[in-house]
Amino acid sequence: MLTLGDVLAVVALVFGTAFALSALSFSAGFAFPIASERAARRAEARTLGSLLAGLGITVPVVFVGVVLANLPNPLAKSLGVTMLAAFLLLLAYGTGVVSWLMAGRIQAACPGMGRHTSLTMASLGVAVAMILPFVGWFLIGPIVSLVGFGAWATSRRARVSAPPVVEDTLG
Repeated sequence: MLTLGDVLAVVALVFGTAFALSALSFSAGFAFPIASERAARRAEARTLGSLLAGLGITVPVVFVGVVLANLPNPLAKSLGVTMLAAFLLLLAYGTGVVSWLMAGRIQAACPGMGRHTSLTMASLGVAVAMILPFVGWFLIGPIVSLVGFGAWATSRRARVSAPPVVEDTLG
């Protein structure tokens, strides 16, 4: 039998998760702005490739982490749990990449809005979409995280070209 306290605890947990995810994606975007911009461009240009890259990296890492976490050896168990926790942080960075992409679109639609405000709105939008029951948990959340993480991982391998040299034609 559920009491009112149980229901309020679940509601508080859901809202706390949304705000924590929003803050994490916001801080990931501002901690690494150049990498976030490059990964956002990659996610926009090659969404399916980013999703497949994210899935291709996620499946083996999660498999190894779960296997290590289920071994009876305490050292292997702690290594597996640490590996999974670190990977969840990288997936949260993937939501930050998608938030950065959304913030750019929000800022283009409202030119007077600053980057902090647009990234805050985008982070909250992503977090609210991801906490929707069932659709957000099993469809929106994994897709957003995998696309962002795959874009980040593949953009890390790409070479950064030097800016073009502009000749001085005035003098």
